[in-house]
Amino acid sequence: MLKTVAQSISTSLRSLDIFARYGGEEFIICLPETSIIQATRVAERIRSCINDLTFYDKKNNQFKISLSLGVSKIRENSETIEDIIRDADKALYEAKSQGRNRAVVFNN
Repeated sequence: MLKTVAQSISTSLRSLDIFARYGGEEFIICLPETSIIQATRVAERIRSCINDLTFYDKKNNQFKISLSLGVSKIRENSETIEDIIRDADKALYEAKSQGRNRAVVFNN
């Protein structure tokens, strides 16, 4: 399932975008030369794509999964990549607290 999700996300990205697994079930995507509005559109496109996938368990029962995304950008006071990731992580947790299956932009 994780492999299918990763492949689906990859097809939604440009060749200059950077996509990597960042944790157990977390991924990170770097979108160079992309505005926060464009990044939010990409996040929503990815979320919708994953939402459309159908999976089957060992007993051939059908199920779906959802995806929550946190979107952040480089800010004037962003000193390290960890700052940007921390902002995205805060937005991710906000997406989860709002009911999951959504993209939320970090807003300071």
